[in-house]
Order: sequence, then structure tokens, then C-alpha cells
Amino acid sequence: MKNTLFAIVIVAVLFCGNALAQTGSKSDEAAIGAVLEQFGTAFETGDMKSFGNLLTANVVHVDPFGRVVSGRGEVQKHMEWVRTVAYGGKKMTAVVSDFAINFISSDAALVTMRYESTADGTTVRERVTFTLARVGSDWKVAHFQPVMIADPSQKQ
Repeated sequence: MKNTLFAIVIVAVLFCGNALAQTGSKSDEAAIGAVLEQFGTAFETGDMKSFGNLLTANVVHVDPFGRVVSGRGEVQKHMEWVRTVAYGGKKMTAVVSDFAINFISSDAALVTMRYESTADGTTVRERVTFTLARVGSDWKVAHFQPVMIADPSQKQ
């Protein structure tokens, strides 16, 4: 009987803990939205110092081609290359849609979004997944991975 009661208490705690993890506070949601807005603005404008300040020290980035880049300095350098070489430093505009936050815990969140960036009339469509972690009192990007959105009926 004691073990059954103990098991019921454990299940109840796990269930309630999971339910609480799924509901972040409105202020956390707003803070995460602000971090990702700053992330996009820093990339679009080429402000890599601000971009780097939004990352955890051990951030991991998987680019659309499957390359893995780790660490704030390396990710910052890679994204600067993407901005200046791949995008040619051109003026960019971006539109975000389908934004969703799923709190893993009170200090970790998974975010998905659709991201469309346009530079010189060329639009790139991506689905981006971010993992954010609370570092002290701030939310930081700990992982991000864009995946190109393409029409499957088109041959690549």
C-alpha cells in the first residue's frame, strides 16, 4: 500500500511538473520574442557583436546544409560569413510567421517559426527551430537550425 501511494504521488508530481513546464509566463514569452526579434535584426543589419551577445557560450548551430558549428565565437564568425558572403552584405528584409513557443522547463524553451528573408529580390524560405535557455535572468539562444522550405514537386 505504501509503495502504491508513493507511486501515485510520483506520477502526480511528474504530471503536474510537465503541465507547468508547458506554460511559461507571459513575461517569459515576451522576453523570448524580444530576444528572437533582436537576433533577426542583428543578422539582417550585420551587427554581429549584438548577434553574439544573444547566444549562450556553448551555442550550437546546424546550418541548412547540415554543417554543425559550436561555440559563440565560431557561430558568430560563421553567421558573419553567411551575412557578408552568402548574402553579399545586401540589404535584407524578413517576415516571421507560424511562431510557436513550447516551454520544456521554466529555464528552457523550444521555438519554431517560418522565416522568409529577401535580399535583392531573392527570397529564401526557411523553417527555423530554436532552443533558448535562461542564463541568469536573460534568455539566450542555445541552439538554432534552419531548414529550407522547398516545393517537393520541384526537382532540386
